[in-house]
Parts: sequence; C-alpha cells; structure tokens
Amino acid sequence: MLWLLPVLALSAAPESVAGFTFSADHAALYVSARDVSTVLGVPLEYDPRSDLAFLGSIALDYRYAVGEQRFVRITELPALGVQVKRLSPQLVSLKLKGKELDVQSGAKSAVVDKKRQQIRVYEGGQLVLTSRVSTGKYTRSTPDGTFRVGNSKDAYHSSAKYNDAPMPWAVHVTGNVFIHGGVVPDYPASHGCVRLPSDAAEWFYNWVEPGTVVRIQG
Repeated sequence: MLWLLPVLALSAAPESVAGFTFSADHAALYVSARDVSTVLGVPLEYDPRSDLAFLGSIALDYRYAVGEQRFVRITELPALGVQVKRLSPQLVSLKLKGKELDVQSGAKSAVVDKKRQQIRVYEGGQLVLTSRVSTGKYTRSTPDGTFRVGNSKDAYHSSAKYNDAPMPWAVHVTGNVFIHGGVVPDYPASHGCVRLPSDAAEWFYNWVEPGTVVRIQG
C-alpha cells in the first residue's frame, strides 16, 4: 500500500533591506518607503508638483528626501496596521497581511567611486543610498584611500583656500578634502572635494557620524 504524506507548505523567507539612523537621533530607525511599499503592499504616492509624498496615510518627511525617494520612521508604521517586532538591536521585523520585511541596520560606511563618479552609502552592510558625485578634475586631487570621518561637520562651510567658495553640508574626510553640496556635472570638476547634489549632500550630512569609514577609489 502506498501512503501519501501531507505536503507541508514552506513559508518564504522574509526579504531583507537596509534600515538606518540619522546622527541626531539614534533611537529613530528609518527605512525606504519604496521598500515598504514594494514588499508589504502599502500604497506609495508622490506628487512632483507639490513635492509631497504619502505612504498609506503617513505623510513622509521631506527633510530627509533625496529626489523622489522618501524614508519612513519605523515607529510610524503601526498606524498602517504593520506589526513591528525587534528581533535584535540591529534587526527589526515588519509584518502585514502575511507579508514580512526584515530591516537590518549596523555600522556605517561609504564608497566614493571616481571612475563611475558615484557614491554608495551603506549601513549594516546594506546599500542605503546611491548618488552621482563630481570629484577632483586633476590627477590624484581627490586621493585614493580609506579614511574615517572626524568630528568636523559644518552645514555652512566655505573654502579658506578658494576665495570663500561655499561648501554647504560639508563633512571633513582628510586634509582639504570634504564631501559637500555643490554643482555636480557629469565629469570630475572639483579642486579635490567630493561634490554631491544638494539634497543628497544634506541627507549624507544628517546621516554620517564620527568614525564612519569613507573609501575613495578609482
């Protein structure tokens, strides 16, 4: 006689995405609203005319926006019916109607790729943000190497070396090299600093912390 054993349904492993904190408030964990919408099925709306965005009924904070990309504080998600469970200090589970999303945070780092004219920002080993940049126009004016961000940040910095040229959202990397906001053409054009578009520069300034590793390569 042939016995048929019941087939056990295997639940799919939850998707994992980056979660991150801003330097002024380590207690507030954020996640991409786009990731929440894609995985958990919460409607995401963006109106380019007003620059307003909503995740379900939650109005998303434009102060931490980069272009159309918006981020949501995890503690706001229960208002949408999302179950939030902290599995460890750096891992939070989000569940909604049988769908699950794991949000992983951790150490912060950034990679400046001079060949691609791009910066990639990571937290907990996961990619948080990608932005175009403009690095030094002269050979080696933006040095290769691995550096750690110090305590020097200035939202209204100006260059003492180049006629008080404005360097908003400036984060010191090494020597006279800063990551800051400015004009970002599609080619290396700076005196050695790493320029970001203004919205990405402000986001990076609010996100980065002393000790964050910045690797410049190319």
